[in-house]
Amino acid sequence: MSAVHPIGRIGRPEEIADAVAWLFSDRSSYYTGQSLILDGGLTAQRPYVTQPPASDKRLQNVRDERPFQGIHLD
Repeated sequence: MSAVHPIGRIGRPEEIADAVAWLFSDRSSYYTGQSLILDGGLTAQRPYVTQPPASDKRLQNVRDERPFQGIHLD
């Protein structure tokens, strides 16, 4: 999964916790009405218009995964 993130890795729990702590601190008092997206740039990257080359092993698992089908409560 880390191959699809622009920064090349998945975020660590402490990175998310640091952002949450900042939001609850007085240092974020001027920050209002915005979303804080912590995804390593995943939503900012452009999706592939065509399939990446089969030789790109980093994306092999991404191509093999089924698309999101909603929430399953099994």
